[in-house]
Amino acid sequence: MSFITMYMDITLDIQHQRFSSAFYTLVGFHGAHVAFGLGWIVSLMIRNAKRGVNLYNAPKFYIASLYWHFIDVVWVFIFTVVYLMGKVG
Repeated sequence: MSFITMYMDITLDIQHQRFSSAFYTLVGFHGAHVAFGLGWIVSLMIRNAKRGVNLYNAPKFYIASLYWHFIDVVWVFIFTVVYLMGKVG
């Protein structure tokens, strides 16, 4: 079965459009936040590589780790509710 045949067999009714729009929008926003979080953590690591963690920069690392784990929790929610429920429902 070729790609063209598979593409032509896809039905584009309102239910599939809603699911794919919601899924790709949420995954795109999540990916942007992950990229921001990675950039933030890497910049903290580079800026403080020689100094190490001290009382001045420890809160910055703490806030970055809170942000990173918040993004983890959001991904579990997105995956569970949007992807799995979309496949089941």
